[in-house]
Amino acid sequence: MQAIIICGGYGTRLNKLYKNTPKVLIKFKKKPNLDYIIEGLKKNNITDYLFLTKHLNKKIINFIKRKKIKKAKILQDKYLSGTGGALIESIPFLKKEFLVIYGDLFINFNYNRFINLKILNKQIKKLT
Repeated sequence: MQAIIICGGYGTRLNKLYKNTPKVLIKFKKKPNLDYIIEGLKKNNITDYLFLTKHLNKKIINFIKRKKIKKAKILQDKYLSGTGGALIESIPFLKKEFLVIYGDLFINFNYNRFINLKILNKQIKKLT
């Protein structure tokens, strides 16, 4: 399973407080939010990542390099195309199954439970 992590937002509502910090790198309890997302994905055995970046992308790239993630691909949105455009640009790099996650959400989510529910629903549809 591949995780597509959207990291390109400008953070206009947070700009006064975090002008030089990408939203995904804003810290909570001394850790960037992107750290929490990656940890949550790893706990659920999701270790293949595609990061979609735009605003302050060099800081995001440096963070990802410091984390030494083995299966990480980083794409920078070439055009100001928003979430939809960034996803369209990522099509050549998508695996058969993937999750799309906003990198600025602060959540604790059981991805495996979600994935297993999806698989169960497919099996039920086959039976009916």
